[in-house]
Amino acid sequence: MSRACLEGFRNQRCHRRQHPPRRVRGQQPLRRWIRGEFDGPTGNKVNINCLTRPIRRDYEEFLVQVVYGPCTDYLSACVDAPYLDFCRTMHGFSLVKERQKIRQDASTKVLSCFKEIRASPPRTQKAFDSWHSDTSKALIRIFRNASFLIFAGQSQKWINITFKNIFVCGESRVPGFQAIYNFCHMPIDNIVLNQLKSRGVLLPPKAWSRWSYGEYYQFQRRLRECCGGQPLLNVEHQIWIDGRKS
Repeated sequence: MSRACLEGFRNQRCHRRQHPPRRVRGQQPLRRWIRGEFDGPTGNKVNINCLTRPIRRDYEEFLVQVVYGPCTDYLSACVDAPYLDFCRTMHGFSLVKERQKIRQDASTKVLSCFKEIRASPPRTQKAFDSWHSDTSKALIRIFRNASFLIFAGQSQKWINITFKNIFVCGESRVPGFQAIYNFCHMPIDNIVLNQLKSRGVLLPPKAWSRWSYGEYYQFQRRLRECCGGQPLLNVEHQIWIDGRKS
């Protein structure tokens, strides 16, 4: 390297030492920021308690926010969340021009039915089953009035998964449903049916998404007998996880 080049390089380094990179006003190193060692707008140190490891409740809250999003009405979120699962067996619905209005009408009806059962909880399995049947028929009617045929096997997915979402969110977010837990039906899908079959439960020959309400209801009654009176959501929770992992 020539003397002129060396001299230029020394001058450049010297210039850099004299003029350090300009720091944005108020910007502090990350390490000091984490420790809270920086001044706030009032000139006092800002107290940030971010060094404590989150506990299980904090992680649960994180998962709830990821799935349901920030909201003040978690019941509505629990009703909206299963819609995509409900639609997976509705072949051709994406081609229906009025599908957004149909969805809105159906969501409004399901939400109304859940508010109704919360306001007046059933005291017996028979009363719950009657509410479930009425809700399923109302949902089917909305789609049929728009000239789109759905079955009870499909409507049960929306209703039953909404209950599951409610209990996932918990009493603090969606109060008023705990007394209904033992009456709830088991959500039916391929994962659940495969697990039931592996445990010796005889399945109906027809695809579950095409069940009539009578076929669906008879299967729920048989499940209660097979499960020895346990709450069906207890059983479904475990076998669904087993099936998901397998």
